[in-house]
Amino acid sequence: MAMPWRAVASAAVLGIWGGAAAGKSPAGGFWGWGPAAGKPTTAPAMPADAPWGKEFDGLACRLIVRPTCCAGEAVTAVVEIKNVSDKPRKLIGIFDFHYPQFARMDVVAPGGRRLAMNGSATTVAGPQSLVDLAPHAVMRIEFPDLNGYFDRCDRRDPKDWSKGLVRISQFAAPGKYTLRYSWTCRKLPRQVAVGEKMENGKRVKVYHTFDDAAMAAMWEGTLVSNEAAFSVEGISPADLTVHEWGVFTVYNDLKHANADRKAEWGALPEFFYRQFPAQRLKWAPAAWDKPIVYFYTKRPAMRLEVNVRFADGAPVTWWPCCERPVDDGMGPRGGGDKRLPLFRELVWDVWLGRVIPATTRHDRGGSWVEVEDWPLPKDCWLKQARLEGAAPVTAMGTTIMRSAPWMSKQRETERFLFYDGLVPAPDGLRCTASASGGATFRNAGRFPIADLFVVDHRGRGEGDPVLFAYHAGPIGPGKEAKVALAAVPARKWPLEGSAALRLALLAAGLFEAEADALLGLWRAGLFERPGLSAFHVLPREEYDRMLPMAIAPAPGKLVRVGVALHARLEDEPQLAARARELLRQLDAADFRHRQAAMRELRGTGPVAWRILREALAGKLSEEARSRVQEILDAADATEYLRSAAEAVGVKHPRPPARR
Repeated sequence: MAMPWRAVASAAVLGIWGGAAAGKSPAGGFWGWGPAAGKPTTAPAMPADAPWGKEFDGLACRLIVRPTCCAGEAVTAVVEIKNVSDKPRKLIGIFDFHYPQFARMDVVAPGGRRLAMNGSATTVAGPQSLVDLAPHAVMRIEFPDLNGYFDRCDRRDPKDWSKGLVRISQFAAPGKYTLRYSWTCRKLPRQVAVGEKMENGKRVKVYHTFDDAAMAAMWEGTLVSNEAAFSVEGISPADLTVHEWGVFTVYNDLKHANADRKAEWGALPEFFYRQFPAQRLKWAPAAWDKPIVYFYTKRPAMRLEVNVRFADGAPVTWWPCCERPVDDGMGPRGGGDKRLPLFRELVWDVWLGRVIPATTRHDRGGSWVEVEDWPLPKDCWLKQARLEGAAPVTAMGTTIMRSAPWMSKQRETERFLFYDGLVPAPDGLRCTASASGGATFRNAGRFPIADLFVVDHRGRGEGDPVLFAYHAGPIGPGKEAKVALAAVPARKWPLEGSAALRLALLAAGLFEAEADALLGLWRAGLFERPGLSAFHVLPREEYDRMLPMAIAPAPGKLVRVGVALHARLEDEPQLAARARELLRQLDAADFRHRQAAMRELRGTGPVAWRILREALAGKLSEEARSRVQEILDAADATEYLRSAAEAVGVKHPRPPARR
């Protein structure tokens, strides 16, 4: 991510005082020498011709900008200073307009509003600041992205610190922007203090004295460029399309839920970021989600802020690094308290594209850098999720320079954003009856269930056919549907099931490569899971309710496809009947029977918890109501999630440094 202005200023000062003789850049970006524009870069193509500003004392300046871009795209500008005289010139090489004592960039937005920069800094020029400009030579200074100078941050909700600040570019509004660059240079005095030394036990200043030739070559004055203009266009689907898919696994009992959770999270690379690295998490009802977000753009480089909020749950693991969460000591437990607050959202600040503006002052070779995909372990299943057509996504994490969990100061490039966590399950599907040739399902949710797929592996040996059904539906809220299962020969499985689900995924909006990636990654989970399982495509509104997403600037098209997977449904009728019987035993005359029923209900799982919640709305004795409430309080993770992070401590896995 781009550095804040203070960090940019520090980097610029380092470039100046490092000395032009060493071949380092003057402040402002990449530069070069020669009659042409200078050393070529991998930046987006710039116009070849632009008028020069008014000449002053043998020098002229011009500003070149790309004629069009879309919101979020890098706004690239190039400043050229030409020595049109026959005399060599010495210039103070501070061209970055974060230093208004030397340089300025005046920008007029559509409607005549002048843009305000996001900060300014001052510095002292010295001998190391000087650069030489030969007769008829051209100096080129490149600003890869003006957005970084004209961003502003707004707090979205002052009452909620966790929502933090959101970056807003002042170049987001469509229309025409006009720019003019000006640069002022002053002669240095003949004698300049450059340091101190010890002499006879005292500190004395060390001076650099310029000779007559150097003083004569120093240039003084102000250059003003031509007026340049560019247009910002609205974002179309061709400019930016975002696709996301996720699988939400719903369980009926805790035994299978914990086993599957351990296997799934254990298969992730160790360097993924985790909010609860060592906690055994619980959630009622249980749903583990594994969304993957892809970005598609034809633009050279785009910067986005992506925010995913867990409305009632919490993120557990994610990749690559986020700008938030990070424990910066400024949360509700600030003041040096090391306990970690709970975070309920993930915010990425990312660049899209293979070639992006240099993100750190350690980048060498100019203002642009070519990124490489982060190396994954050899047998990591996430390699299947890397699609060639998806744009590389580069994250730099937080700008907070301190040791804190979830922080990364290195560039991390992936072909997608990945996150996993706990959300309230989309558990509207109920299995009310289960037989060898079919099953009956009831929709207890708030939305119709369409594209229902049922897979039955019960009693199946190697080579035996699989029972499968596709029910187009829809099954309306409160309605039931009997689904007849048909035998599919082993040689055709899971191809037949995959083909049916693939059509539903494509109809929901996924690209073919995305649907194939989902089917490949979830082949075992969807089509080879023991017992009776069912899955269906979630309505977009339900996906958005569970995991609200905001992208700034907004994409031309956003597609989110979720699959709700219900596992081990064959046990649900028996579990429900047993839970109702245990509920009646909470009023048993024998205290031991009441205690035993309560213990069993606690460990039964989500099916029992659903029945207990329904019972609370009806008539219960005071003791039974108290016991039911105690069970649900222990199963519900709301309070648990608030306190779990405090028990974790500060030991969090971090990605190894790229060599």
